[in-house]
Amino acid sequence: MHSGSQNKMVMLNLQQSFRINENRKTAEYKLGRMNHGAEALAEQLLPQ
Repeated sequence: MHSGSQNKMVMLNLQQSFRINENRKTAEYKLGRMNHGAEALAEQLLPQ
């Protein structure tokens, strides 16, 4: 049978989706930090 090659495809798909997931988490983390930085900057610039 050719179940071996099917398993390889599944593994590749899993690795790919995991990598995409990690990239998304990293991007969200960076965005979150940027937003936090922008808020801190605005607080400094705006008169209290």
